[in-house]
Amino acid sequence: MTGVQTCALPILWEHSLKHRPLDYFRKFYADTAVSGPGAMECGIAFFGVDHVVYGSDMPFDHEGGSYNVRETMRSLDCCTLAPVDRQKIYEGNARQLIKLPR
Repeated sequence: MTGVQTCALPILWEHSLKHRPLDYFRKFYADTAVSGPGAMECGIAFFGVDHVVYGSDMPFDHEGGSYNVRETMRSLDCCTLAPVDRQKIYEGNARQLIKLPR
């Protein structure tokens, strides 16, 4: 298959996109529904504190939702974040995203 392009991404990037594909991914919003503070800190590092919102995957756990809520809060509270950044993730970013008053 000589000369066949198997992935259109290099062509898109070279001819259509103004930025690297990675830069577009960083504009997404992520939630905190992950397993543990390590994964959460990794997501926060990638997306940035302003693009992460609280989420717990409730009610999908063996306690009907309370386990995931409790463990997600514990994981977020274990992350090395300034209090103002933690508040953004718990509430502020979602308020801004859906345009609710603070």
